Amino acid sequence: SDLSDVLSADELSWLVFRFVAGELSGDELAAFEQRLEVDQAAREAVAEMVELTTAVQCVASTDVTHAVESRRDSDSQLASTPSTSCATV
Repeated sequence: SDLSDVLSADELSWLVFRFVAGELSGDELAAFEQRLEVDQAAREAVAEMVELTTAVQCVASTDVTHAVESRRDSDSQLASTPSTSCATV
């Protein structure tokens, strides 16, 4: 779809996800970047998506780290304490 069209909330969310994930083609990317210059809702949606993806990556990383530590040293106090390496977003 043409990015100059009015997008539904779902369409905007999907477009923002693809932007943050680096999945937009050259033309789509250029059009979306132009949209960001004039569309406050799109800019806010990008900021929210960045926060969300950062939080998900942090949780996934923490879970993997904790699982590895637990297996490596199951009797350690460290293994029973969740990692706090991720900053609060």
